[in-house]
Amino acid sequence: MRSLLISLVVLHGMCAPLFAERLEPLVFHPSYHHDALVVEKADDPAFLADIAYNGNFCAREVAIGKITDPDILTDIAKNATESFLRKIATERLDDPAVLADIARNDKECFVRQVAIEKLDDQEVLAEIAKNDVDDYLRRIATEKLDDQDVLADIVRTDMDQSVRKAAVARIADPAVLADVALNDVESYTRMAATERVDDQAVLAAVAKKENTSWVFGVAIKRLDDQVHLVDVAKNAKALESRIRAIAKLTDVTFLAEFSNTEGLDGQARLMDIITTDTREWVRVSAVKRLTVQRDIVTVAQSAMDGRVRREAVGRIDDQALLAEFATETRSWNVRSAAVKRLEDQALLADIAKNDESHSVRGDAIAQLADPAILADIARYDESQWVRIEATRKITDETVLAEIAKTDSFNFARTHAVLKLTDQKMLADVAQNAINDDVRDIARRKITDGALLVKVAERDRAREAYCASLATMDDATLAGLAKNNEDPHVRIAAIQRITDQSVLADIAKNDASENVCVEAIKRLTHQAALADVVKENKHQRASMAAVGKLHDQGLLLEIAKRRTGTYVVHQAALRKLERQEDIADVARNSPHSETRQIAVAMLTDPALLADIASTDESVRVREAVARRLATLK
Repeated sequence: MRSLLISLVVLHGMCAPLFAERLEPLVFHPSYHHDALVVEKADDPAFLADIAYNGNFCAREVAIGKITDPDILTDIAKNATESFLRKIATERLDDPAVLADIARNDKECFVRQVAIEKLDDQEVLAEIAKNDVDDYLRRIATEKLDDQDVLADIVRTDMDQSVRKAAVARIADPAVLADVALNDVESYTRMAATERVDDQAVLAAVAKKENTSWVFGVAIKRLDDQVHLVDVAKNAKALESRIRAIAKLTDVTFLAEFSNTEGLDGQARLMDIITTDTREWVRVSAVKRLTVQRDIVTVAQSAMDGRVRREAVGRIDDQALLAEFATETRSWNVRSAAVKRLEDQALLADIAKNDESHSVRGDAIAQLADPAILADIARYDESQWVRIEATRKITDETVLAEIAKTDSFNFARTHAVLKLTDQKMLADVAQNAINDDVRDIARRKITDGALLVKVAERDRAREAYCASLATMDDATLAGLAKNNEDPHVRIAAIQRITDQSVLADIAKNDASENVCVEAIKRLTHQAALADVVKENKHQRASMAAVGKLHDQGLLLEIAKRRTGTYVVHQAALRKLERQEDIADVARNSPHSETRQIAVAMLTDPALLADIASTDESVRVREAVARRLATLK
């Protein structure tokens, strides 16, 4: 009882003054609760009525809950000072007139809500739905209305979106729904109305008129009539609406209306559209409707547009042709479409290991079924993202434990340990993983008590050994930092080393990413840091080294490198300070993604215009246009 009253005070802050004087005795005078217990056992109506008017708060609450006399309940519901007691009394009333009076006039919204929820009188509900000051109560009343004229009026006039949507949900008149779907000022109300429209002509009118994607999207989703879809495809105000309408066309005759293809049969019409229409979305839609493999292959081989070729390649059945597209096409999007349909496991394995696009390699891995090949990729592939894609498909716990212990990429390690279930494998990871977080995850998954003890003993032994490093000389520390099999010992040794050459050697060559990063933290020599970026295979270590570089010449050299990851190149680029160095990257980086970022950092319009006229990448030229627009 006490917790309930306290919760009410918190939830109804406006009522705090009202409850404050009663809350203190409830908390500090236990006799009040004894009074309530007495009332709970009473059944004398006169006694209950007396307590309901004159008892302490807890006793009155209990008494009201036991009173059956409607006159007393009505008097309390209308006149009790405490709003919570009025609510309890209202919950026990059934008289429509009394409930209507409370619903109209009680000053507290939660008391009015109780009355409204018990009302069925349409006239009273309509009055409340139109006039109550509280949006939520107007919505509750609206949800109980059946009068179509009142509902239509609420949709047109109520200022609250949720109330208008509630009214739309109750409207049955198609004409009213059509008017709301086409003309309401609020997009979510128009969408709610559109979801209830069945008339294809009205749906087409919404799709043509509407600029808001979630509204015309609902309209087109409900459109099936091909004639109306053609009308939307030709006349919709929003380009995306026209594209979605085209995508739903199934009749070649209608699709042909978008190009001059009179006198041709269905497939010939589609081929004519694909080769002559200037709109990419129309051409892609036509490719989706091709059924003759010869024509699909022709489009895949000859189309100039990447999206059209990708769509065509994704519909080819011939495995030999798919192999050709998967291995010889320059566009990674087209290669990806071919790989997704390949069945040759040996070829998929080769693509998964060697394709220059990480995305294509990931698609190939998704098609692979050979556990040995997947394990090989998960262990040794240079791309961390490719390794994690392979790890997702591995079920061999030995391989998963190896990845969890040694992989340089945190996502791969974490994914592997989360997949482990074998208790001995988890104990091995908990003792030997290079990453603290991975060891912690493994520990939490161990349920075998003996194994947990063994893990704890290994941890204590490691801590003791690391503490003994304080007594060792520099040569011994260097040897341990380079050669000890436990990465935690190597890290502890590194933390006591100051020799820059030793630190650089470890940062470039250690198999553990965490060990490399620890060495980099203590490196200050700029040339050594640059060498780490060039020679270290761990991306996080390279990024840590770039973060410590400030030599502009070395940063420029890294930003323009052909090898290494674009993330590292771009991190170096963002640390460049001179415009001439940034321009050098914008002109000479072999990676278009890096050139795009460099362009966005330039401030000379003439230089940008020159790059736009010479760069072969469409994306770089588009980046130049965006940058020039911001400089105006």
